[in-house]
Amino acid sequence: MNERRQYHRYLLHTEIEHSSVSGDEAKQSVTKDISRGGICVTTEGAPLEIGTRYNLKFLLPFTDEEIHATAEVAWTRRDGELYDNGLCFKTIDDQYLGLIEEYSIGSVEEKE
Repeated sequence: MNERRQYHRYLLHTEIEHSSVSGDEAKQSVTKDISRGGICVTTEGAPLEIGTRYNLKFLLPFTDEEIHATAEVAWTRRDGELYDNGLCFKTIDDQYLGLIEEYSIGSVEEKE
């Protein structure tokens, strides 16, 4: 595991809605993985801007409760026509962190 990481990451492929807190139009993407500390979002055509905060909405596979969080882009990485974007949670309710923990119990940890 990379020593920079504070939390284990777990594979998660689900749709996510993201809009910058400055009020940009919401866009749909997919997630790659998740941890207590943040989420990786894959975008097409262009990366998210590092340092920008986004409002996020997504569902975990086992629940119908929509998770809402604010996260900041910490890094981006190009993969062909796609971009992986690492976002660190800035505001997220404890109940949502609990759902992420519950999801991680039965999930596969992502290997570096």
